[in-house]
Amino acid sequence: MLCHAIRLLTPIGYPNGSRFLAILPFIYIVVLSGCSRKEPQDSAPKPVEVTVSPAVIRQIVEFQDFTGRIEAVARIDVRAQVKGYLNKVKFIEGGEVKKDDVLFEIDPRVYQAEFDRAEASVSQASVRMNRLKTDYERAAELRATNSIAKSDFDKIAGDYSEAAAAKKLAEANLDLAKVNLSYTKVKAPISGTASSCGSAGRSIRSGSGRTA
Repeated sequence: MLCHAIRLLTPIGYPNGSRFLAILPFIYIVVLSGCSRKEPQDSAPKPVEVTVSPAVIRQIVEFQDFTGRIEAVARIDVRAQVKGYLNKVKFIEGGEVKKDDVLFEIDPRVYQAEFDRAEASVSQASVRMNRLKTDYERAAELRATNSIAKSDFDKIAGDYSEAAAAKKLAEANLDLAKVNLSYTKVKAPISGTASSCGSAGRSIRSGSGRTA
């Protein structure tokens, strides 16, 4: 539209055609150059690649992730009840153990000897008590007929009572020796995971130091 307007107005207002013709080529070229320029066209963008999958209908379990700390329900320090040398360790650190499983074994020889001595003392006290019991029963019959002096009867009765008490003491020592002997095997009080263990060969003191 602009190019056509300039060409139509060229002969008007300029009687001297030579001057206008000298300027016309420049204007015409410039105008034509401006009219012939085309606006650049944007190229079409490439399609974006996406990953697709067919829709599936199924049940899902809703869950959420939380950061937390796990702590044992019960924590027990296992300590030796008797002293001695640690002979065996019967579990692996971090392994699972069940209640009453043997965890450690302490050298039982000393405690076995004490148990045997206490057992022999009970037998000895029983024999002595039975003998004095027979003497007491015989003395009681004689005392009923005044065939024995009261002082002699009292001595026999006292010896028998002393022998009965000695037997009870020997039995108590035997029970203690039996308990100490059983303590040479350290057992798990509950089921769970053992956190740490001692090394075989080291000395264990009674009631001191955590062994598991």
